[in-house]
Amino acid sequence: MTPLSATAEQPEAPLFTDGLGDRVVAVDAATGDLLQILRVRPQLLAVPSFEFALRERAARLANFRHAYYGRVRRIDRQPAGLAIVSDHVWISTLRCACCGSSSPRSRCCTKMHAMSRMASLAPSG
Repeated sequence: MTPLSATAEQPEAPLFTDGLGDRVVAVDAATGDLLQILRVRPQLLAVPSFEFALRERAARLANFRHAYYGRVRRIDRQPAGLAIVSDHVWISTLRCACCGSSSPRSRCCTKMHAMSRMASLAPSG
């Protein structure tokens, strides 16, 4: 296992948090490469088949390479759960299809999100 200057066990502030868990960026101490660590939410680990399916998908994609895909280097079992260690991928901010804004929270996108949310809550029929 390659030592990291920031490991999956360290409680640094997450770079990003979503329904899958917390993401942090770490530096591989041996190579200097940037890594992204996803600490999987404990709720997902409550599903008995989750870890098996995750490891199976990672194995299937082991040889896939693309500039916009962060290759999974390993999946570590930690006392707090699982940590997925992958290559860090630099991506540019996508532009809004409606207004061209590169802000992730443009007014246009916020309105579109609110409208789609209301539509999903509306009774069908």
